[in-house]
Amino acid sequence: MAKLSPLARGRLVTFVGVLLYCTDTPSYRLLRLSLPRSDPAFGSAVAVWRGAMAVWTTALFVLYLEAPPLAQLSARGLAAWATATCRSLQAHVRLLGWRKMLLGSCLLASSSICFTLGIARTRVTNVLVIIALTPLLTALLCRTILGKRLQPHTWAACACGFASVALVFFSSAQGEAPVAATGASDVLNCAIAAGAPLSFASFLTLATHSGSISLTPVTPFAGCIVLSFGLLSLNARVAAATPASWADGLLAVGNGFANALAAALLTLGSSAIPAPEVALMNLLELAVGPFLVYAAVGEKPGTWTIAAAVGIAVTLSANALYELYLAHHPPAVAAAGLLSEPLLAAEVEAAEEGAVAAM
Repeated sequence: MAKLSPLARGRLVTFVGVLLYCTDTPSYRLLRLSLPRSDPAFGSAVAVWRGAMAVWTTALFVLYLEAPPLAQLSARGLAAWATATCRSLQAHVRLLGWRKMLLGSCLLASSSICFTLGIARTRVTNVLVIIALTPLLTALLCRTILGKRLQPHTWAACACGFASVALVFFSSAQGEAPVAATGASDVLNCAIAAGAPLSFASFLTLATHSGSISLTPVTPFAGCIVLSFGLLSLNARVAAATPASWADGLLAVGNGFANALAAALLTLGSSAIPAPEVALMNLLELAVGPFLVYAAVGEKPGTWTIAAAVGIAVTLSANALYELYLAHHPPAVAAAGLLSEPLLAAEVEAAEEGAVAAM
């Protein structure tokens, strides 16, 4: 069996993480806790489960990545093997620096919190369409912070994407009823959900800045922040996070585990492939999420929201196809001055070598 290249391995890891994310919204809607779903604190109760599961799941995942091969355990002994794992983790954290650790933890936690609160307060499709802005926001942040040049087609995609998401806010402003009785308009609930793509795009930009140094060590700390937020928000109502039945308990554990593992896999994948590509792959949830939620609980999206989803799907698909064209025609593209920044230099060089070998 041929060994996967780092680029292919990064894409595979990211795709598995995206598949896990696709189970997030339907399981969230099916979950029942002691707290009624219409209660504004329902999202905070779910955050307790997400944070608690994220802490130990991602901690074990990080230790697995940093640990020496298990074959060395019998030869070196448990103490020496554990010491080598701790030293490897310490060296990784030192390479990242505490500033990146703190910033990455806060950004990843903020993304999870905004998503959890948003999906508890407004329709699933509204949240997913808003999250679809992530690749466009990532491209803009890479341009603003990292100085990466954006081509005209990327600017056009950003304009179309923001226009499509504006339809969601327009639909909310027309009087669409919020899911939870928060006392706030649905426009404000959508604004809360908008914090998720902004935070995650910032996190992917930070991952791009870190290069080949993965940000996976930040994931357990992000889980601690989410857990702390949920507990502080509930205050004396922590018992409200109790599942309504044993089946709901299993669903809460499974949802938290899948969400935490997905975040860890996407963080790992972002060190191997460009941040905009990670964000684009994450849009699979936009395509299947609303259908899964409709099949699970019968929640129908609004007309304007459907129009926004179609608009942003067409925009991003056209942008992705054009990026593929640029990747497969590097000599002609370079001559025309249209080389896109998100493309990996290794891909361009490989394409050029293949063209030379074919001559």
